[in-house]
Amino acid sequence: MTETIQTDVLVVGGGGAAARAAAEAEKAGASVVLATKGRFGAIGVRGGGATGISISEATGSHGLGRVGMRGWTAEQVFDDVIQVGLGMADRKLVQILIEDTIDSRRALDDWGIVHPGGQGMGGRQHGVPIMDVLNRVIRQSSVRLLERCLVTDLVVNDGECVGAVGVGDDGEQYIFQTKAVILGTGGNGQLFRFNMNPTDVTGDGYSMAYNAGADLMNMEFMQIFLGTVYPTTNLVHSWAWRRGERMTNALGEEFAANYIPEGGTLAQAQAEHGLHNPFSARDQYSRYLDIGMINEVNEGRGSEHGALNMHLSDPEAIPAELRDWYNYRGIRWEDGPLQVAICHHCSNGGLVIDENAQSTIPRLYAAGEQATGPHGGDRLGGHMLTASQVFGARAGKHAAQVAKGAAPTFDFEGAQDKIVAIEVFAGSQGDESPAGLKTELQHSTWSNMLVARSPETLNKVLADISSIRERLSRVAIEKPGDVVQALEVRSLLTVGEMIANVSLQRTESRAGHYRVDYPDQNDEQWLKAIKVRQAHGQMEFEPFAVDPDWTSREGDMGQMGWG
Repeated sequence: MTETIQTDVLVVGGGGAAARAAAEAEKAGASVVLATKGRFGAIGVRGGGATGISISEATGSHGLGRVGMRGWTAEQVFDDVIQVGLGMADRKLVQILIEDTIDSRRALDDWGIVHPGGQGMGGRQHGVPIMDVLNRVIRQSSVRLLERCLVTDLVVNDGECVGAVGVGDDGEQYIFQTKAVILGTGGNGQLFRFNMNPTDVTGDGYSMAYNAGADLMNMEFMQIFLGTVYPTTNLVHSWAWRRGERMTNALGEEFAANYIPEGGTLAQAQAEHGLHNPFSARDQYSRYLDIGMINEVNEGRGSEHGALNMHLSDPEAIPAELRDWYNYRGIRWEDGPLQVAICHHCSNGGLVIDENAQSTIPRLYAAGEQATGPHGGDRLGGHMLTASQVFGARAGKHAAQVAKGAAPTFDFEGAQDKIVAIEVFAGSQGDESPAGLKTELQHSTWSNMLVARSPETLNKVLADISSIRERLSRVAIEKPGDVVQALEVRSLLTVGEMIANVSLQRTESRAGHYRVDYPDQNDEQWLKAIKVRQAHGQMEFEPFAVDPDWTSREGDMGQMGWG
């Protein structure tokens, strides 16, 4: 059965960016449908601890309006964002991010946001309270919630986004006839074996936008963190590097020093990494810690869970609130070494947007991790959360304004073609498991593309993607939920193909993009971002200077902990 829904604004996603966009669009007078893959309010907050609690640097978002918690001025924050972005950030969007932060925070205060535990480090002030208040605002508004619905494709007519199609986990199909669509579906964390994302973060928005012809950018850049992976997944912060905690493989061997090149020491690598939790090629030695950890697992020296051992020299020296939170998550530091691995945390790439969060396709918007530009190759800790509120608000307000005009012409034939594609999956009686294909893809991308990249490893990923895509056509659908899983795999394949190809294009190392065969940053050739789009059924790339005047400041980020 197919239901056709007419609305001014369709918002896709269940996290902070989508919820903020829906709330602002409704407040501005638009009729709004908010489509989420799960139950709204129960999804969209990361399980890694950085967004779920404020143990990540609370001041990374500068208190969502409290610029100056550490004496920073707005100008200093701007300079830091530009520097840490290594020439890949859009200065106009960075300025908006900083200027709108106070108003964005004020709206949350007006809605009644509560910060249990106070305002400082350890206070429950990061993603959870924001979702708490937005959940209440949405449920008390006229926004129509459509839960457990996967939006699969956008409908474009005469170069404008005029709607979308989707499918529920009960098999019901939907056609959305709209005046604007806002994507807030998060990133693509589930592309990788180890990640710190909810299971529903499968690159759907990136895939939909790419297939519709929108420009994406910076897809090769992401945040990659150390984390526990058993019994639960949790972020391990940069204190582990600063304290020089000892690492061993499953054979009990200390291995990290073996990967540090001549001229450097393990202590130097750990000191560098202690200033930034994310993997980055911006300094000389820290990258080899992450490279070594993945290589140990790839060569079979990981545990049965794919993990390595981090031995805590003095658990009692760790702040009590951090120990308590890990205990709550099932990690008892007193019971032995932590089971850790390198994990994908978030994407710094996404849709190219303007100051209104509108993409290169009119009437299509993106916010939060779905969009790029407010951050560059690397980013400051906590700023993705700020961006979700700043650009979620801008997207909602502008989409509502656009919706006051005449409705665009809807392409019913094009929408029906996309429904037929869903039905093909629904009727598949093959022998391939959607879950099995996803796991196979995740293992390939984690081993070959997350950290150390080369033509050999990237082409291995592309070959695996081609194989899995062909086998996806023979998927076994036993229940309606399997259709959703299969369509998620389809999205992940598209996004994985984008990342692998863009990573092949960028023949240098910069930020979280590390090429084994081009280990140095090359500003002369690559002070350019790379746009990727679909044109005439082919993947097309466009290098361009997003910040042509960027130059590295002396000392880079100095002794500032930035991620």
